[in-house]
Amino acid sequence: MLEIPLIATPAQQINTVLNNQDMTIAIYEKTDPLYGTNMYIDVAKDGVALITGQIVVINTPLVPANSGLVGNIYAIDLDGQDEPQASGLSTRWLLIYAEDSEL
Repeated sequence: MLEIPLIATPAQQINTVLNNQDMTIAIYEKTDPLYGTNMYIDVAKDGVALITGQIVVINTPLVPANSGLVGNIYAIDLDGQDEPQASGLSTRWLLIYAEDSEL
């Protein structure tokens, strides 16, 4: 497993290589009249969008299994079972990449 480095800010983009895959990950906070304020994620592999506007739910694979991504990305809460908030990114809430063999 590998932690994807984040900072405690409401919007950020990370370019990284995960298991020889060139990835662009955007994580951002957004308020929706139906769902309230949540963290959302966009994930692209080799410049091709795999997901856009996905609500970040802890302990759940964030990228569909049939997307072509080897492994998956998860959000975890180090202090409970709450959904992530920008102010706690990298300290309470982490973004993790896990290869298929680690799942």
